[in-house]
Amino acid sequence: MSAESRPHPRFLWTEQRVQSLPLSLKRLLEYAWTGPDVNGAGVTVFEPGVWQARIGEISMALETGLQILDKAGHVVYDSATGEVWPRRWFAFHKFVSAPARSALDAGLRRIQSSLIRSAVVESACSFGVSVDNFKVNVRKQRGNLPTPTSTSTTTTTTTTTTRDPPPLWREAVEVEIEISEKLGKPVFNRDKYSEKVLETYKKDGGPGPGVLKQLEARKRAQERQAQPPTPEPARTAPEVASAHIEAIKLKYRPTPTAAAAAAA
Repeated sequence: MSAESRPHPRFLWTEQRVQSLPLSLKRLLEYAWTGPDVNGAGVTVFEPGVWQARIGEISMALETGLQILDKAGHVVYDSATGEVWPRRWFAFHKFVSAPARSALDAGLRRIQSSLIRSAVVESACSFGVSVDNFKVNVRKQRGNLPTPTSTSTTTTTTTTTTRDPPPLWREAVEVEIEISEKLGKPVFNRDKYSEKVLETYKKDGGPGPGVLKQLEARKRAQERQAQPPTPEPARTAPEVASAHIEAIKLKYRPTPTAAAAAAA
């Protein structure tokens, strides 16, 4: 891979949304960017044994970590093909030189996941990276296939559509709306506002640190509300009697003035 297309993830560690990740997820995200098997398009295949040997985590924890990173919008992980792709790949790789373009084209041709293929094409276009040759090749490959039935046509259309934003982004949009309304800026068209915010997330790689903190606080508040109140432990008969006696003593205890008069 050329120097231009080789990933340099040092910028990741300066971002709040990455700094807040546990160390194990940071290592996993770094490997998704810099692993020796990452191709020119940023795609690598999750091989449990290989990743476990190089990262040092058990394979089950690695796959769970990939799912967490996928949900948070850091990567796209297709468990069906095992392919992993960092969402912000084209934000830092422009592929201007001929060797870089060659590495990119070779990596694009190896993509098996329609999920990742759609995400790669969408991200490349949004960052001004041309993938026209890749789209033409995909259309040619589809043209060589037998004519699908109506059922298979529906399936193909479903798998090649643009991937929905991560659930975390949708929740972050709701937080953005709440913040805007608290600041006295009501949102009248929620759908249009949501689309605008999601477009910003796509370019920036996700919500900002302030929104993520608000989102965490909101989730903690919801969890506290969802928890049932802790019942008081049942008291024994002697405890009830003792409490009753203490209440009587407190009720008939002389006031400081009366105590002073009695002493005089």
